[in-house]
This record gives sequence, structure tokens and C-alpha cells, in this order.
Amino acid sequence: MDSEPDGGVTLPRAVDLHQRIRAITTGVVLLSRVGTLAMVALSIASLARADGYANKPLATVTYLTVAAWSVAFVPAIATRDPIPGWMLATDVTVTSAAVAVLPWSLTDEAFATVAVPDFEPVAVSTAVTVALATASWRATIAGCLALAVAFALAQFASPDYADVASTSNIIGWQVVTAACCCLFIRRLRAVADAVDAATDQVIAARERVAARRSQAEERIRHFREQVRRHRALHDGPLRVLTAIAGQGPAGHPDPRVRRQAAISANVLRGTTPDDPGGTLTELSLALIEAGNDSAAQGLRVEYHFANLPDTLPPEVLQAFRLATGEALANVARHSGSSRVRLTALATPPDRPAPSPADPPSPPSLPPSSSPPSSPAFPASSLPASALPGRALPGPALPASSLPGAPASASSPGLPSSAAAPVSPAVPSLPASLPGPVSPADPRPAPTVTVAVVDQGKGFDPDTTPLGYGIRHSITERMREVGGAAGVDSHPGQGTRVDLRWPA
Repeated sequence: MDSEPDGGVTLPRAVDLHQRIRAITTGVVLLSRVGTLAMVALSIASLARADGYANKPLATVTYLTVAAWSVAFVPAIATRDPIPGWMLATDVTVTSAAVAVLPWSLTDEAFATVAVPDFEPVAVSTAVTVALATASWRATIAGCLALAVAFALAQFASPDYADVASTSNIIGWQVVTAACCCLFIRRLRAVADAVDAATDQVIAARERVAARRSQAEERIRHFREQVRRHRALHDGPLRVLTAIAGQGPAGHPDPRVRRQAAISANVLRGTTPDDPGGTLTELSLALIEAGNDSAAQGLRVEYHFANLPDTLPPEVLQAFRLATGEALANVARHSGSSRVRLTALATPPDRPAPSPADPPSPPSLPPSSSPPSSPAFPASSLPASALPGRALPGPALPASSLPGAPASASSPGLPSSAAAPVSPAVPSLPASLPGPVSPADPRPAPTVTVAVVDQGKGFDPDTTPLGYGIRHSITERMREVGGAAGVDSHPGQGTRVDLRWPA
């Protein structure tokens, strides 16, 4: 019975082809054995009418032995699956003995008057039984060889029986029939194996689809819960903390309280990632910590984390934290912007990571148009759920700044190198969610990229020299741990700092 896949349900096979093949084989073996025994019974009647027995006691013992064995063997064929090897060996032995002994009990006239005076039909049936039951060339050849030796010994029973050509013809017919049956059953079993393998692949694929569908539904449900949770946090504690940390009437008079409130609001924003499958990792916590000092200076950091590895080497983690802290400090000191977007994501090993090294400067655009995506961090490198929008507390950003205007984080002494787009700030359900992550494989570690993007005043990297913070606190620090850093900026369109590891 086949069933529709439903997450986690194993789909049974509708048909067991090997069982069907064994049933067909059993039917063929039974039919051939019963038919050949009927032919032997007719031969006995013909020999009795023609008075063809020279040694009736020997013939009687031979016939009774074959009959007794057949009474035991035929039911075993119908009930035993597979037929035991010892039973096949006994069948070949009994048939070979009967073939070799019976001609010695017949008269010379019997060979001339009776069409089939010996056990030739039973011998062919025995060879066919071995071939179909074992599907083994070795067993088939051994059975045919034993029967051929029996026919050769029977040549000495009578001068009229001693016909080498006729006996060779009997043996050849028996060998060819058994070989054809063996080839047929082997091919049939190979086809059944191929069909079973294909069926397993189809079942596995359907189970993966069912699991992917179930996970996608779970991710959608979790995403909706995240949206409700973020809304509740924004309308409740985050709004209160932001008001306390501000300079307005609701701000606390004690600067130490305001600083702690700003840090708490920053941590609260960072620990509620937008990605429905996002989790807190060592890196995300380190980046949130890096934003605490800037948050205390009034800079609001918007965090986006996606697919980050659970752990990183301690020196790499430290380099990311300090370099990010320097970039955020530059935004707070020099950009003139009160908000900044911090994005951290991991790119799978089989996809090229955005290169922060030597990106081309973006073209100058009129105020009414939106700049293209930053070449240092192309949008094509981000998964669909990597940068979902999140509404920031307080007044919304101007609409002209949302499509992709880069942001600025450096001063006239701190050049940068990448103009980057900022995704819309309104959360919305993704049209499609990425598939499930397959079980971990021994593959290279993903490339981790951190981007700090503001929409401040920016600067011209061609005319502004690099400051110490960019050259040493960011670029050189990332290079020391095997990473890379790049900065891009455009006057009036903000600044972007990209950190990547490994380089």
C-alpha cells in the first residue's frame, strides 16, 4: 500500500518484486517437475506393454526411489522459499543415479520400441530447477555436469543405447535449457534490484520533500511568532529603554543610567534576530557587545544575523569584535547618522563570498535615483532570508534612503570602500524560504562576512587619506587572523565596512 508522504512518515513499497519473481519461479519448477513425472508414468506404461524390462526388481527400486523423493521434494518446492541447497543437491543426486541405473534394467528391444525409455525429462527438469532456484552459474554447471556423467555411464547398458550422438544431443538440450533459465532468472533479478533501487530513491526524495514542506511550515510559523515578539518588544521595553537613554524629556537625568539603558536597548535589539531560523552564536553575541559602546553614544544599531557558525577560533572572534567596534565608533563620531545596520552572515563553501578587496567606486547618481548594489557585498550573495527588514523604533528613515543608499562611517581622515544598499525597514513574510539544511558533511568551513553600513555623509576615498583606525584597527587586524577588510564610501551616500574571514 502506497501512501502520500507526510513529514516523518516512511512510505512503504507497493510491490515486492523479488517475492513475485520467487513465486513465478516456484510455479515454473512445480509445473516442470509434475509434467516430467507424468511423462515418466507414460514411459512405464509403454515399457510394460512392450515387455521392455529385463530386470524388473531393479527398475521397481529405481522408480520407487524417484517417486519417494518426488513426494518429499514437490511439497518442499511449494512451501520452502528459498529451496534449501541440500535439497537441490539431493535432487540432482537421486536423478543422476536413476538416469545411470535404469537403462541396465531394460531390454535391447525397449530402446528401439519406446520413445523415451529413461529419465531424460526428469533430468532436464532437475537442471532447470537448479538454475531457477539458485540463479548461480556455478550451481547450474555442477548440476548439468553430474547429470551428463550419469548419461555417459548409461551408455554401457546396451549396444542399442550406446549412441554418442544421441546422448550428446540429450546432454546439449539439457545444458542449453538450464543455461537459458539461469540467464533469464539472473537478468530478471537484476531488473528487480534496479527497480528497488529506483523505488528507494523515489521514496527518499518524497520523504525529503515532505520534511522540507514540514520545515518550511515550521519556519513560517516561527517567523510569524518572531514578528509578534518583536512588535511586543518594540512597543514595550525597547521603547521605554530608548526613551530613558535619550536626551529628551523622558531621558533619565543620570548619565550612567542613560548609558546602561542604551546598552540594554542595544542588546535587546541584537538578541532578537530577524531570520526565523536565526540563533544566537558566539559571533553574534560578540558583535552585539561591540555595539554597546556606540549605543551608549546615541548610535542605534540594527542587527541582522543569518546562518552563522556555532563557533569560531578565539582569535578570529576577537578580531571581528574589535574591528566591528572600531567601525561602529567611526559611525558614531564622524558619519552624522544616528543609525547603522550591522549584518553578519555565512556563505556556503560552494558559493563565492563577496570580496572586500579593492572594490570599484560606485558611480555618482542624481539625488532622485538609487545607487546600485555595492560590488563589495553584492545582493546576489545574500540568501532570501538573510536580510529581512525590521522596523526601527522612533521616526522612520526617509524613503529615499531605503532602496540602497550607502551609509557613512568614517571621517575625513578615515576612508572607506563600499557603498551598500539597505533593505526596507518593514518586516514582511518571505515569498519563499530556503530549504532545510542537510546533515553536516565534512566540508570546508563557510566564509563569514560582517558588514557595517550607515547612511551618513560619507566621503571621497580618492581624496581622503586612510586613518589609523581603518588601516590598523580594522584592515590589519583582520589580515592578522587570515581575513580581509574593505571600506567603500561615496559623498552624501554613506559608508560601508566589510569584514570577511577567511580571506
